[in-house]
Amino acid sequence: MESNTEKRNNTRFEHESEVTLENTDIDLWCEGRMYNFSETGIYFESDSALELQAEVLVGISESPFAVQPGTHEQYRGMVKWRKELRQASFYYGYGIELIEKAGQILEPYELDGDREHPRKEAAIPVTIKSDDETYVGVTENVSKGGAFIKSDMLMTTGKYIRMEIPLKKKGKIARLVGMITRTNLRGFGVKFLKLK
Repeated sequence: MESNTEKRNNTRFEHESEVTLENTDIDLWCEGRMYNFSETGIYFESDSALELQAEVLVGISESPFAVQPGTHEQYRGMVKWRKELRQASFYYGYGIELIEKAGQILEPYELDGDREHPRKEAAIPVTIKSDDETYVGVTENVSKGGAFIKSDMLMTTGKYIRMEIPLKKKGKIARLVGMITRTNLRGFGVKFLKLK
């Protein structure tokens, strides 16, 4: 009988697989790599900074839980912990608690698929305000519903920011509120929010 050297309730087993995480309520999408799993959770690494306790839909290609090899499965899960990685291929390591199976043999979410608001390439300087700090960035693409902003600042998905974007045609500044929906090494995606 194998002993559980990690002192966990459930033993972890090594398994590498691509994973995607999404939450359509907050327009979140990111990807990463799973390295191990247990009966109740997975460990994966990603460049995206996810909020703790965020509920996500986890897509696992080559799922270790599937009866047939090569099956893509989806699970509802919750981000239980996050740690910064120093000597790794990704910025963050995550523990996800799996809540329930959500689907099987589904096509992975396509980031470049049909969008509600088509994106247009545009390099526009942006002033970003968050937590009493001011940063600058440049848009890579923009739509009516959001933008991708190139910046070297590390942002967390789910975080709210204020933005100032100059409007060239009107000579004015658009002041917007948005929420970070994804991050990578180049910058972050933001969904524009309507103020009530």
